[in-house]
Amino acid sequence: SAHIRSATPEFPPGQDDPEYRRKAIEDKGLRGIRTYDITDIEKPQLLQEFSTGSTGNGTHMNFYDGGQYAFLDCGWDDQLRMENAQRAFSNGLMIVDMSDPANVKEVSRWWAPGQRFGEEEDYKKWIFANDQSSWTSAHGGPVVPKRIEDGGSLGYGGFGAFGMYVFDFSDIRHPKAIGQAHWEFEPMSDIPYHSLYPVITDEAHPKLRNIIFSTVECLYADGRAPYHTPHVVDVSDPRNPKIIGLFPRPKAPADAPYTDFAFARGRFGSHNPQAWMAPGRMRPEIAALTFFTAGLRIFDISEPTAPTEVAWYVPPHSGEMDDYESWWRGTAETVFIEWDRNLIWLGCHAGTYCLSSPVLGEPVLEPRKIERWSVPHVNVGWDG
Repeated sequence: SAHIRSATPEFPPGQDDPEYRRKAIEDKGLRGIRTYDITDIEKPQLLQEFSTGSTGNGTHMNFYDGGQYAFLDCGWDDQLRMENAQRAFSNGLMIVDMSDPANVKEVSRWWAPGQRFGEEEDYKKWIFANDQSSWTSAHGGPVVPKRIEDGGSLGYGGFGAFGMYVFDFSDIRHPKAIGQAHWEFEPMSDIPYHSLYPVITDEAHPKLRNIIFSTVECLYADGRAPYHTPHVVDVSDPRNPKIIGLFPRPKAPADAPYTDFAFARGRFGSHNPQAWMAPGRMRPEIAALTFFTAGLRIFDISEPTAPTEVAWYVPPHSGEMDDYESWWRGTAETVFIEWDRNLIWLGCHAGTYCLSSPVLGEPVLEPRKIERWSVPHVNVGWDG
């Protein structure tokens, strides 16, 4: 798999192409985040353009719940090492203070030992050192189920080939990784531990306490890489998180023109779970995951050691075969569930779909005031 290179036809060797790296370094766009005042929703006012650094990747998939701190999936310079060819550099974690949204300030940074050039002794310890395939980068800011300013201390972040980290943020200026989960059969060439979803459970589902499920992003189209399995992780002991369950592999419909999704056009593998912050009360036993070519798959995780598929929807493929960039990513990318209206919003390359399912219950199609959100602390002070 070291020969599976970039998905960009213009630069097949990816970061090994000097021109590719030069363009990545010299890009003059903002690398960072923008904050806005949306008091007038029709006229948002830009407050600040916060730069995370003049080189590197900037940010990708950040975590922010409206509190004091934002957790950025961030590449602040060109010295964060990346094995995979699709990016010239990798990302670490940057925490910023959002107390004054017009004056965002950096608080701290964290990266995996060996991730920066110059940390050669740590780099040589990696089992994937110099494999030219593994995703040696953060992917997504860690989810922090309880805000630090409210006495929380733990966060859960996906760091690709490094695994899933449990972070201790009790000293926000000196974050620490205190636990790590990594499946021993994790293959190269994709993004393990892409997105993490901490389940907020209730008395009816005691087995789901301290449970997280994790997706793996497939990077290569047309079955050119092994299938990767999303995981269920038990974080009861934050210093020793354990993988306790694997999601089943989606099966192609009987009437499909292929016997397996690996033979369908585009990528086959998981990508994003449903949004963690959403209207209504979270159904802890429901895990909705997008699977690119395999569409949307909904699982029941009541028994976390054995998730079962309970519903699916495969949208039409888009793109033209002679235009690689128009179809290689697959179809289904993101999913958002309105728990209070039993509606599923599916973001695809062919458009956005609004779906319902008996798994959730009868859909509510008329507008409805949001009474509460899925994450309890977000409801403090909420007046609709």
